[in-house]
Amino acid sequence: MAVKKEFDIRRAAAEDLDDILRLNFELFKKEHKEYDPNLNMDWTYGLGTDIFKKSINNDDYFAMIARSGGKTIGYLRGSLHQEFWKTGRGAELDSLFVDENYRNNGIGKELVGAFLEWCKTKKVDYAVVRASARNHLGITFYRQSGFQDYDVVLENKLSKSKYMATKKAEKNTKREEFKVSGEKILEKVKELIKEGNVRRIIIINEKGETLMELPLTFAVVGTALAPVLAAVGALAALIANCTLVVERK
Repeated sequence: MAVKKEFDIRRAAAEDLDDILRLNFELFKKEHKEYDPNLNMDWTYGLGTDIFKKSINNDDYFAMIARSGGKTIGYLRGSLHQEFWKTGRGAELDSLFVDENYRNNGIGKELVGAFLEWCKTKKVDYAVVRASARNHLGITFYRQSGFQDYDVVLENKLSKSKYMATKKAEKNTKREEFKVSGEKILEKVKELIKEGNVRRIIIINEKGETLMELPLTFAVVGTALAPVLAAVGALAALIANCTLVVERK
C-alpha cells in the first residue's frame, strides 16, 4: 500500500525533460511487460524525446509534472487532437504515469484535473484517452475521472512474433472466478497466494468494475506481501460482495 505523501504539481519546463523521459520509459516497461510485447522500447529516447520537447515548448501541447521531496514522481502529457471525422475541437490525454511508490495519493487525479482545465482554456469540446483493454485499473481510473466508453479498437495480428508467443502463454493460462463476501475476501486471497501457482488476482465489484489487480510476481510474494494484504483488507471493509478472477500458470 502506498504511503500518504505530500506533493505538488506544475507545468513542465525544459529542465524537467530528463525526468519525464525516465518516467515515460517506466511506463513503456510496464505496458510492454503486462499488455503489449510489441511496444517499441526505443521510442522514449528516440522519437519520444523530440515529442516531449515539443510538448514542453509548444502551447498546443500540455505537459505537467508532480513532485515530492525534490523528486519528480509523475507526469501527464496531452495535446490538441482533431479527429477529422468529428465536429468540434478535441484534445487527447496521450500518456500518464505515477511512480508506483506514490500511487493512491490522488496524484493522477490532480494531473488529469489540470489537463481538463487546460482543455477548457483551449475551448476544447471533447477529450479522449486510450488504454489497453487489459488495463482494468487504468480504465476504471479514467471512468472515475469523467471519461466514458466511446470507441472499441480491434486488432488482428497477421505475423508471427513475440505477440504470438504471448498469446500462446495466455492460452495456457487458466482463469477461475470465485464469488466472495466482503468479510471473506482477505482470507480467500491468502489461501490463493499459498497455492503457489496463481499469477494474478483481480477483484471486481457487483457492477463489474475492477477495484484492484494483484500481479503476484516473485517480488510481491517474496518481499512486499504485507502491504498488499493490508490493501486487500482495507478494500474488503468497504464492499459487501465481489468476484475474484484468478489467473493461474
